[in-house]
Amino acid sequence: MEFYIGQYWPLSLLVFFPFVVHLSRHSLTGLSSVRKWTSLVLRILLLLLLVLALCNIQMVQKSRLLSVLFLMDFSESVPQRLQEQGLTFIRNCMDKMDPRHDRAGLLVFAKDSSFEFVERPKGFPVSIQSQIETNQTDIAKAIKLAVAGLPDIGQRRIVLLSDGNQTLGNGLEEARQARTHEISIDVVPLSLKVGQEIILEKVIAPG
Repeated sequence: MEFYIGQYWPLSLLVFFPFVVHLSRHSLTGLSSVRKWTSLVLRILLLLLLVLALCNIQMVQKSRLLSVLFLMDFSESVPQRLQEQGLTFIRNCMDKMDPRHDRAGLLVFAKDSSFEFVERPKGFPVSIQSQIETNQTDIAKAIKLAVAGLPDIGQRRIVLLSDGNQTLGNGLEEARQARTHEISIDVVPLSLKVGQEIILEKVIAPG
């Protein structure tokens, strides 16, 4: 548990406390000793509470909860072999997580995005059940949906598995927006090593 001070300038008002005490002692001369000191202590406490209120002090309690959302690219530009490797990577990561404090979910995306599960089930699904259009890739929509699906407490992380070949949206901009919400994003590239390409412009064959 930590205390956070929003602004420090109200603390400078503490230098006037001796002056306030001096005035109070002279203004309470008609009271008995007990009532005079009681009144003086109450005034000091009220002024101190006012200064602390102006400082906007907040108590922050740290949470050990870790929430991770894996974003798996199932667009047509990612071969099935790489998709299977990505799912294997996700399974291995989840197996290493602490079930007492860690939560993991899986979101699959291409042109559309869909939560396969928000919290890891007892057994990792053998096959993906979500039905999405795979002819295009919208990383931005997937990140935006993932940010909305993460809880408001604890550490929050997005793990993006994709070839980065987006055809819709601006994934980089959505990633910046996620950072403003204190959500970290890790990227696992899914790509094949490609050699020199050949462009075929025309084929002429006998009739």
